[in-house]
Amino acid sequence: MAPVIQQERDLINFHMPTAFMIAGLLYLLMPVAVWMLLRSRNNLGLTVWCSGSEIFGVSLILLSLRDVVPEVVSFPLANFLLFFGSLLRLESLRMALGRPLGLVRVVFSALAMVCVYELLRRFSLQPKLHFLWSIALLIGLFGCLSWTSSQIARRDGSHSALWMSFIYVPVILTLLLRFVMVSMDVAMPGVLHNDFAGYGMVIFGVFSAVISQFAYLGVHVEASIQSEMAAVAAKAKLEESLVLGQQIAQLDRVRSVGQLSTSLAHELGQPLTNINLLIQCAESELQALPGPAAQALSGHMKDMARSTQLAIDILQRIRRFIQGKSVEKTRISVNVIAIEVADLLRDWMTLERVRPVFNFPQGELCVLGDGVQLSQILMNVYRNAVQATSGHQDRQLRITVRRAGDQVLVQIEDNGPGLSSETMAQMDQPFFSTKPDGLGVGLSISRAIAEQHGGSLQIANGPEGGACVTLTLPLEA
Repeated sequence: MAPVIQQERDLINFHMPTAFMIAGLLYLLMPVAVWMLLRSRNNLGLTVWCSGSEIFGVSLILLSLRDVVPEVVSFPLANFLLFFGSLLRLESLRMALGRPLGLVRVVFSALAMVCVYELLRRFSLQPKLHFLWSIALLIGLFGCLSWTSSQIARRDGSHSALWMSFIYVPVILTLLLRFVMVSMDVAMPGVLHNDFAGYGMVIFGVFSAVISQFAYLGVHVEASIQSEMAAVAAKAKLEESLVLGQQIAQLDRVRSVGQLSTSLAHELGQPLTNINLLIQCAESELQALPGPAAQALSGHMKDMARSTQLAIDILQRIRRFIQGKSVEKTRISVNVIAIEVADLLRDWMTLERVRPVFNFPQGELCVLGDGVQLSQILMNVYRNAVQATSGHQDRQLRITVRRAGDQVLVQIEDNGPGLSSETMAQMDQPFFSTKPDGLGVGLSISRAIAEQHGGSLQIANGPEGGACVTLTLPLEA
């Protein structure tokens, strides 16, 4: 075996080891530059790629020193690093595809490759078999690198990955040519011989060392650009959806106020009428009782102030409701809101001959929220429930407020026909409505308000027929 090795070393040309040394140094330097540029990404695949390239570069340097270093370094160690470095780079690309082999499998694969190489080198009667084995492995590894790069290019549309897949093709062809030449005894086995195939391996190896690193850098840059573009598009879509949602909510508020104009007129008219009556009483008292008239006038003025303030509060609520202005969340009694909204709909319910039935706990249940927005939910649910009972003789609306752990539940049940399976299936679709003139946004708006308050809005069919809407809100102790 020793004479064969000595014969192989005698044929080594000085320029070939130098070329391999240059290629190895490039494989050492280029990954460092790539890692410095991409280190902020904290990407495991990047670390595996750069480590594989560094190890591959060390193997080339050891191969270039085969004439001056011990045999155990220039053969077993150099070939193990050669296979292991190539496998690590392949593992990095497979990680990008989401199909990693695993570090343990990579290490054992490299060990198996070099063990077969050493067995052939030491015990085979044919000196060229170990060389053909190593060339065949490199052809397979570079082929896998090229194929995996092309898969990344097809998946992501990456031009850099496509270039990476092309750059390995000349290396594969050169290795294949060397394999055929050695197999046919046209060339001597060994990577450092001064022949056409040897120089081709060096030239294309150096070329691939540079281009593959730039291509890998380009893959990450393109992925970053695509990610940023997707984030910008998603942000623009979200902002567009928010604007559209605000416009739809505004339209629904205006529509709701138009439908409730009769009830609102009644609520506004009543305190104004009381003011007029109180003023007339004050004038009568002053005329009939000139002595103590000041005291009576003072009491009436207080009542007038309260009624006037009530009218102002109602007007302000209407303005906020229409304009959609944000209001700071305060502690609100759910019982009071449920009754107030029913009072706003009282005249309409009377005309519709719907009888509301309330079921409240002994004590008040409070939540932290915006009273106007929560009222909007109940208005929408009450209105839908009343319309659902159309056609029934005894039309009822049952409103139940109860506590469930740290939550407050407001259940609104009607005795209508309930919801069909088709309607339930389409309930979550935007702009779906069971009404001919409906916009199909009331439910989505109500659910959005409930979620903004940390709660939820669920719709189902009640156990006794009819629909049951459950508004769940966090309890404010």
